[in-house]
Amino acid sequence: MSYSQPPHAMPEQVIWEGVSASLTSAATGGRVAPRYRLTTHHLYFERGLLKTDAQQVPIHEIVDIDVKQSLTQKARGVGDVIVHVQRPTGPEKVTLESVHDPRAVQQAINAAAHQARLREQHAARYPMPVQMVHTSQQPPAGGPGIDGDLVTQLERLGALVKSGILTREEFDAKKAEILRRL
Repeated sequence: MSYSQPPHAMPEQVIWEGVSASLTSAATGGRVAPRYRLTTHHLYFERGLLKTDAQQVPIHEIVDIDVKQSLTQKARGVGDVIVHVQRPTGPEKVTLESVHDPRAVQQAINAAAHQARLREQHAARYPMPVQMVHTSQQPPAGGPGIDGDLVTQLERLGALVKSGILTREEFDAKKAEILRRL
């Protein structure tokens, strides 16, 4: 038996990366600047020079994003992005300190979190069926050499792209995986 990969397990792609541009960071030449990375699945943040603190937040758990700018930050074109996370253990706040163009970062996180929540909801409602591998010598239904289940999966993935749940890149990656099974 082979198992299909659920839609929320698509390959992780980087959406945005940034480094804190705080005054402390500037004073140390960026050596202690916290680093941030937003992907299609997680928000990663890492800080520290002698000791590293690295964490990740699944983006489907992000429920709100705020932007705050002091007068000094506003003059420098940076701001703090406060990310509100609802983990199974309770609410949490993560602050991305002094990032460039904080409104654009806020929008990118909001869009990625929205897409991740849609994928999670879809995966919960419509789990991908387990696919049986045909071991008979006869070609399976769906035409010579083409598995009807694979065609059905491709059609379902196409519908997910049309509805905006999957990106074209996610579709292409899954399609390539499905076609390798032929």
